[in-house]
Amino acid sequence: MQDVFQTRLMLESEIAAQASGSISGEALDQLRATTDRMERCWEAGDLLANVEADLLFHQTIALACPNLMLRTLYETVRSLLTERSANRSPAPKPTACGRRWANTARSSRRSSPTTSTPRALPWPATSATRPAVREC
Repeated sequence: MQDVFQTRLMLESEIAAQASGSISGEALDQLRATTDRMERCWEAGDLLANVEADLLFHQTIALACPNLMLRTLYETVRSLLTERSANRSPAPKPTACGRRWANTARSSRRSSPTTSTPRALPWPATSATRPAVREC
């Protein structure tokens, strides 16, 4: 299982780097909302909801990555983590990390004239059809 976590960390770094130039404003709003949810869940002691929000946070970034192979690899690793982890452990306490990434991505989008068309989320940010994440 340690190999899976190490692979996830490597993939997430590259995915975040590539996604930062093409992530949509809608996805950035989703990241902020998800970061807020992670913080509320952590403070409330709802560790399962915290993990679910953490997974949604990283999935939102992965969906913005223009590299199909990296997105596919991420989904494979994510599946291994969720299938093998019947007793999911919480992500580290959400701090400014998620907000810092979202702000960096927003700045990158504004300053990059060669940015490709942002990839939209596969669900509306306010839709009940987006992946279910428990509220705390």
